[in-house]
Amino acid sequence: MFKINLKWQYLLDLVELKDTICGVDIKEALETVLVKANAPINKLVSIVTDGAPAMVGKHFGLIGLLKSDPKYPEFIPVHCLIHREHLVVKHFNFSIVLKSVSEIVNYIQSNAKNHRQF
Repeated sequence: MFKINLKWQYLLDLVELKDTICGVDIKEALETVLVKANAPINKLVSIVTDGAPAMVGKHFGLIGLLKSDPKYPEFIPVHCLIHREHLVVKHFNFSIVLKSVSEIVNYIQSNAKNHRQF
């Protein structure tokens, strides 16, 4: 699935990758979709990926292949916000945060003056 921002974002196309899911195959699918939609490649500003090696690999990932291809302008690769949040949550210790938040809430509600000042 690729999105392009001409005036606003919309779904450009869904493409099934038949053989493999390496960067070359993804690039070929992207180019097929862009040509079919007659999308201006020179307007490309950014590409958002999930962080998989096939997408962000320096040499053989989609980002690396597009950066080395002279027909693509300079663009900003971005790691998807939702995928970044998922990575943080996997390694985040919520018990420390919840303990601190509970202490703060309990202090504020411990008497009326604290509650009013808050």
